[in-house]
Amino acid sequence: MSVPNHRCTTFLLGSGISIPSGYPSTAEITRELLAKNWLFERDEARSPVPVLSQSFGGVYPLRVEAIMGLLRILKSHVDQHLALHGKDAANYEDIYYLARQLLDGLRGEYDNPGLLPLMFELRTKASLMVENLNSIYHLDGIGRKKEKLGLEGLLDSAIHFIEESVAAQLAPREKIVGLGLLDQFLAIDANSPLHVATLNHDTLVETHLSKHQISDGFATFSPAAAKFDPKTLDDGRPFRVRLLKPHGSINWFRYKTADKLELDLKVLTNDPDHINGPDGEDLLTPQHRLLLAGTTNKELAYGSGIFLELMFQFHKRLKETNLLIVSGYGFADKGINNRLWAWLDSRPENRLLLLHNFDRLDELRQKAKPSLSFNWNCHKKTKKFLVVYKWMCDCSVDDINRELRIASR
Repeated sequence: MSVPNHRCTTFLLGSGISIPSGYPSTAEITRELLAKNWLFERDEARSPVPVLSQSFGGVYPLRVEAIMGLLRILKSHVDQHLALHGKDAANYEDIYYLARQLLDGLRGEYDNPGLLPLMFELRTKASLMVENLNSIYHLDGIGRKKEKLGLEGLLDSAIHFIEESVAAQLAPREKIVGLGLLDQFLAIDANSPLHVATLNHDTLVETHLSKHQISDGFATFSPAAAKFDPKTLDDGRPFRVRLLKPHGSINWFRYKTADKLELDLKVLTNDPDHINGPDGEDLLTPQHRLLLAGTTNKELAYGSGIFLELMFQFHKRLKETNLLIVSGYGFADKGINNRLWAWLDSRPENRLLLLHNFDRLDELRQKAKPSLSFNWNCHKKTKKFLVVYKWMCDCSVDDINRELRIASR
């Protein structure tokens, strides 16, 4: 059992690999986001509240209803756009992207004149919605102060709401299924690390591989937390697994000290609100999670903060890779796709091997960016784009070797 140039092999994994372990699909996360009674969940303390507490004073139910109303309005706009292109209804990533575009436009971060008519429409709809909610909750402005919620604040809160809802739904599962292929690769060469890049926000991969030494860019400084330190990614220590998470994780947070210094931490407990810094200093409640949701906005985020370093490391690893094994990824991230296709064309020996069930190939092509079909068709003759028609959970090293042998003939 061996794979040619095993040391030059990298796995690129997406959310599809988590489904056998009971994690929800993108569509299921979206349904839960829009249909769940989050007020009941909060009252019963049954799950993490999908709202950052600093953003919400006053009448919590009114504000949650206002956010839910805005999310449904945004979804309606995205649904209409996707229908014109013959695509399915919007998911939470699509809604997040539109909300982020609108918020960045209102704040002057990115100019998009095409959004101006929608901004005017949303201002009117949001104002009427908030006014109606004030009436429903009997906030008349005389005996009880009215809630004043502008479009910018609602968009900002909606973005946080989506992030926290996703994090709540991706909480760790007790049973992990379908990652045996990673174990098989670890068994091939006890002296070579397993290289994995996962675009998942969940902690499935690192939990499964936790019995091995893992390098992921974080240096543990206490039983409760680890600090992001990119030097650990290049320090030459013989880690058994080298893991990159370019989209962040549900247990990564940005903190501030009393002196307003920022720290990017991985929290190792279930209580991110009570974490001390590397020197034992008190930290303020985290402002937000370090995870990338949305679609095209991810490409913009790759140029700053922790994600710039992670993308640099991903690019560096690709330069050392001859075989990229891809599973569970829908090829909808333009920033990731651009790097994949550039890597595929950079050397004659580079090969991308996709693990995907044959019956679901048409669905993959339909939902992916057009560049997938273009490169797939382009490299049919070159045998640089290969497919094993199995899910990763059903695949073995023998299946991969068989496909590589056929391609080398």
